[in-house]
Order: sequence, then C-alpha cells, then structure tokens
Amino acid sequence: MSDVTIPLDPTLLQNLQDLEIPILVPGRLPSDLTRIQTNIEREAQGPAFRVVFHASPQRWVAMQGSSGGVGDVMFGDAAEDFETEQAGPGRVEFYDSGTQEPVDFRSHWLQPQDGGAFYSLSGQGLTESEVLEVASSLRWL
Repeated sequence: MSDVTIPLDPTLLQNLQDLEIPILVPGRLPSDLTRIQTNIEREAQGPAFRVVFHASPQRWVAMQGSSGGVGDVMFGDAAEDFETEQAGPGRVEFYDSGTQEPVDFRSHWLQPQDGGAFYSLSGQGLTESEVLEVASSLRWL
C-alpha cells in the first residue's frame, strides 16, 4: 500500500475541482492500481463524478460522488466498519461471488457534510484488509 498522488491530466484535474461538490479520493492504494479513469456528469440532480483506479478488469477501486439521486446499498455477506480522518465513519459491505452485486465490495453512502454530497467506494479483486486501508484513507482532493 502506498500514498497516492493522483496523476491526473491538468485539464481533468481542473474539471474535477470545478464541480460544485468537493471531491473525495483515496489517500492510499495498492501499488499496482496505477491506471486512472474518470467520469464527470452534470445531471438534473446535480453534479456527479467517478474516479477508477485499476490494475486490470478484475482488480480496481472506484470512488464516486453525487449531489443526489443515490440508491440503496445491498447488504453483503459480511460487513466492516471503518473511520476516516476527513470524512468520518463508514461501513463496507463485502459480497461473495455469485451474488447480484457486480462488485466484490461497496461502502454505504458517506455524507460528511450535512446536506452535502454523497460518496461511495466500490471495487473488485482487493483483499478485505486492502479495502479497509483504502476506505480509511479517504481524503479531500
């Protein structure tokens, strides 16, 4: 696990920073998650973003944020609580293969600021300890 400096194209970084919501990202990631994809949307409910850090189609972590229109998180086969310094407490659900969930893990929606945006972490191919370390490292961009 290593500290993350997100190597985004300057224009893309500026586009993220120009959204009307703060951007929450992992502060630590497994060292093989080096490729980054981003998606920025301006929807009727407000702005949304997704930043995916991946090593392969089977091993990745995504952080997404939305100002509205979030759905429920299905309960998993196991769950763990985590605490972040900047975004507060959270909970991650872990799913066994063969479930309806298209991911191995997903956090419940975090809302660090009353009335603010919602954030969720999800992904595939990480160990439970890696997931909890990534989740605990969430920080503002």
